Amino acid sequence: MKKRQREKSTSSSSGGESEQEASSSSSEEESSSSGSKTESSSSEEERQPKKKRARKQGIDWTKMEELWPMENRPELLKKKSFLKTLTVDQFFMFKKNHMEEVEKLGIGNIDYGKDKRPKEKKYKAEKDDCWSKLHKIRFKGLPYSKPRKYWKKVAKVQEPTYRHIALDHVGAEGTPEKTIVKMHNRMVAVELGMMIRENIMDMKQAKMAMLNYVAVLRSLHPLDYSGLSILRVLEEADWASGQGGDEKKRTGLVKKFFDDCARENAGKAVRGETPMTYEQVGSLAMLNQIRYQCEAQVPGNGTGTGKRYRYRQQYRCGRPV
Repeated sequence: MKKRQREKSTSSSSGGESEQEASSSSSEEESSSSGSKTESSSSEEERQPKKKRARKQGIDWTKMEELWPMENRPELLKKKSFLKTLTVDQFFMFKKNHMEEVEKLGIGNIDYGKDKRPKEKKYKAEKDDCWSKLHKIRFKGLPYSKPRKYWKKVAKVQEPTYRHIALDHVGAEGTPEKTIVKMHNRMVAVELGMMIRENIMDMKQAKMAMLNYVAVLRSLHPLDYSGLSILRVLEEADWASGQGGDEKKRTGLVKKFFDDCARENAGKAVRGETPMTYEQVGSLAMLNQIRYQCEAQVPGNGTGTGKRYRYRQQYRCGRPV
């Protein structure tokens, strides 16, 4: 019996030792496998592209686009290859330095390079009644290109005809209804005396009539710039102030000058041409003695607009043509 008990104890002890050896070997295998996993994960992180690693670090370049739009950055900061090498702190440091330079130059938050052409955009078909249901394109700005590129598409007549249009928000509600009806057709010339309800007797009434014309033209023909060209020339000429204190004569000259411009623009509308430009209106102002011409021509101002600058300077001299 004693021999059998000894044999059992020895067998149990040998079995425990084998179990311990197996557990230790399994733990070593687990540790080695976990180590290999960590090594493989670190190697995988190194193999991942910089963009994914940047996301893990918290850099979201889409949000950076919102904070500093691409079109407002210098050329170097527009390149994705360079942006991938930056941290968030470096990115904002570049922005701070750039904004300081822009502020010193006094050019505002704009790009140094040339303006890019606007991208084409397709709009869905929608109903538009010119009253309450308005198409989205109405809320966009005017074309950036010169009028000669699109003027053939501009309507000569606005239909249907309305006598009552919203003008009180610009103070032009005193414009006669008959004049508003006529101005629906750009081929029909109007006179300055038609723009207010009373006869024009002084310069104050002439100015109010001119402002009414610009307001109605803007509402009916937004692309027609002729009113602004006439108004600018009159303002630069100080409304024929070169005639001295004779206000009646000044008022008569201003009325005749406006009527001549309106007739010329109506003829251009019939022929499908663009309205008179600023320079053309300025030449007509000299013929109507609204402006006065210097004996010596004024040179250009260094920006390639010598002709335009000359028009602006000629009325300041004291001798008529």
